[in-house]
Amino acid sequence: MSELDSLIRRIADAQSDGTPTYRKGLFPNWRRHRWLPYRRADTNVFCTAITLFTLRQIRERLSPEAQKIVESITRFGQDTYPAYRNPRGEPTYNNYETRLGGHFQNGTFFHRFRHFKLPDDIDDTALIYLTNPSLDQTDVLTLKELLPNHANGTQRWVKNTLPAYRHLRAYSTWFGQRMNIDLDVCALSNLFLLIFRENLPLNRFDEDSLAFIRQVVLSDEYHHRPFDVSHHYPRPALIFYHVARLLSACDPSQLSGCREKLLIDGPKLLEENLQFFDRVIISTSLLKLGASVPVLTRPIDFENELNRYAFFVGCMLTPFEQPAWLYSLAHYPITHFHWVCPAHSLTLWAEYLSLRVF
Repeated sequence: MSELDSLIRRIADAQSDGTPTYRKGLFPNWRRHRWLPYRRADTNVFCTAITLFTLRQIRERLSPEAQKIVESITRFGQDTYPAYRNPRGEPTYNNYETRLGGHFQNGTFFHRFRHFKLPDDIDDTALIYLTNPSLDQTDVLTLKELLPNHANGTQRWVKNTLPAYRHLRAYSTWFGQRMNIDLDVCALSNLFLLIFRENLPLNRFDEDSLAFIRQVVLSDEYHHRPFDVSHHYPRPALIFYHVARLLSACDPSQLSGCREKLLIDGPKLLEENLQFFDRVIISTSLLKLGASVPVLTRPIDFENELNRYAFFVGCMLTPFEQPAWLYSLAHYPITHFHWVCPAHSLTLWAEYLSLRVF
């Protein structure tokens, strides 16, 4: 059995078959703090949707047996999606189950109060649509019409980003009416994977959103100011990976110059002191863009890396615009919580291997 086949089997084995904590089809994951004694099982749909998306991206490079396993994983994962759908009929999805008390489960405080319930978001919505083979085109078109209602400048203006981007009428991460505007280059990259795949017409908000992605890359602020342009993926490697994935799938004219910039930046990033899986995703990105990279091998502490790698970060202070000093503390890692999903990390390794052997 090849290493890829073994990885796909291991990922399938990690998928929940239904427990009191995780509904059938979810990939177990947890939220933790890097320094505080805090670790909680987390029932978000994001880790499942992003794992399904990546597996489906590499499906054609797998053996026939592994492809069948991926199809089975996908079916079980898709069965969880209705629990995260907007309960009022909007074509949007939430990170957490939309039933009462479905947010921040397994904790002791946040799930008890509606105040901490997150609005639906473009990230989970796009990933669920991208991994749903029975996609309703009416939903997609309705979603596209809904997006400008929550764009920067429609009801309020963004404050918690760099001044150069505050005038852009880009889409916010959140669909909530009372949520502050949040511009995240990675969430937008995921959204545009859907928009371009479905050949949806572009408007002024799309153009400004793409301008935001382009300027973040070309200005090098994704490298030097990652938190300010991506609150939820605040590391250069994560931003590099998301933008490269969009470019390899679509390469829109609005992002001209970004491919060349990433091809120059990638080898330099690999020279930095990186976590193993950050090194994996940069190498994967360069392979997708047509570059060659040094061969990676599994480190001795591979299992430890699986159990500590965070692809997604949450900061409890980013929603607060007032007082201003409170947001100034949001940059500090002590205010960040990390989401760890070993199955997704295994999928990232499988994605890299699939490109190396193809």
